[in-house]
Amino acid sequence: MEPTQLRFDPELRRVELGQNAQAIEESSRAATQGKIRAEIRNLVRLYPGCCTQEQILKAVTGNASQKMDALNALAVAGDVTRSGSGHHGDPFTYRVGELTETGTGTI
Repeated sequence: MEPTQLRFDPELRRVELGQNAQAIEESSRAATQGKIRAEIRNLVRLYPGCCTQEQILKAVTGNASQKMDALNALAVAGDVTRSGSGHHGDPFTYRVGELTETGTGTI
């Protein structure tokens, strides 16, 4: 049997099987991604046109790979767009819901 969460119902004084460990982990990961995406969206809305990737990674909570995954997912969905080459002097800059110079909203 897989590791499974036990839930206690205090009214019925009964223990029941809950979700398995994998489902709990996936749910937690999805919730974390949702929070990070919301933080990124809010930051980009507050500072339109001047949010670089570096600034976003510093300002938003979470580990770097989670933040990059969320930023890429937002760009693919068209919620944010990226401009710039990502090189020194021309950093990636993010905006909300606008098209980039190439006419796409993806990374």
